[in-house]
Amino acid sequence: MKMEEICVKKISVIMPAYNVQPYIGRCLKSLEAQCFKDFEVIVVNDGSTDGTEEIILNYMSDSSLDIKYIYQKNAGQGYARNEAMAMAQGEYIAFIDSDDYVDSDYLQELLLCAERNASDMVSCGYRLIDEAGRVLSECDVSPFARESGYGRPGIFVVWGRLFRRSFLTENQIIFAEGKIYEDVPFVIYAKFKANQVRSISYIGYNYCRQKNSTMAKSRVESSRFPMKEFDSALSRLLEEEIKNVRELEFDVLSFFAGFLFLYCGKAKKKEVYYLCEFALRELKHYFPKYYKNPYVGIFKSKELPFINRLCIKIFVVTSRLPFFQSLVYLVTRVTQG
Repeated sequence: MKMEEICVKKISVIMPAYNVQPYIGRCLKSLEAQCFKDFEVIVVNDGSTDGTEEIILNYMSDSSLDIKYIYQKNAGQGYARNEAMAMAQGEYIAFIDSDDYVDSDYLQELLLCAERNASDMVSCGYRLIDEAGRVLSECDVSPFARESGYGRPGIFVVWGRLFRRSFLTENQIIFAEGKIYEDVPFVIYAKFKANQVRSISYIGYNYCRQKNSTMAKSRVESSRFPMKEFDSALSRLLEEEIKNVRELEFDVLSFFAGFLFLYCGKAKKKEVYYLCEFALRELKHYFPKYYKNPYVGIFKSKELPFINRLCIKIFVVTSRLPFFQSLVYLVTRVTQG
């Protein structure tokens, strides 16, 4: 076959998989049901020890999906996604977690928006699903977020988005490896570096909360948080003199407040203290007047849930007090219980 005859897909869907035997079939089935068909699926088996591989191989032989399969020793989602990105040939890249699933028009809706607006990144809303398949909540994109294009502040996940592949490669945007929250620095940089960012009022991604997921079982440890990559993302953006510095500042504030107050319940005291030190160090260095951010306020930024707005306000008010770290640790004990 001549090189010019090789069919390059419009979208490359990247899916890391680790011990997801009960869920990956549902995920692949949702991709098989897409009304838009011009895409490839790159599945990276991250050293699964259950029946994950058998399900993948069955879909490769029996389904209509164009699946490319990579097996690797367990190295984490960051490494798996980077390997898949290096193999991807699509004009656009979408990431999906193998224990989640998407609506049948998911790829079509994101692609239509991307092509209509020449976007480097498009975001949509999502549903939160429990293990029984019940919808716990829906998070649509607010009018403000649609207007700005940035989506919901403080949400740095790669799923629910479509990226132009050339934008990622030209700017050398890759994932932190061997870390948790590896998509945080990736999305921070991509979100504010992109020339065209769009958010659409469409809910098509189904985020499934599993009790036995990697994140649910992980104890937050400072050594596994991508501090170097997080700092590098902020440094690069501010050196490149991006336009929307206050929006970036608020996004970082939103992330730190939500992360520290709501997601460090399993962390040891010394880890909470160290993560607080890191957050304050980043904010003071890159955003010395973060406490004056115009978006901070319980009755502002209503695209965020009230609990998140409250966390941000408490963070800003208490972060300059000597007992800040002790307060954060106390709150994590309450939220854990």
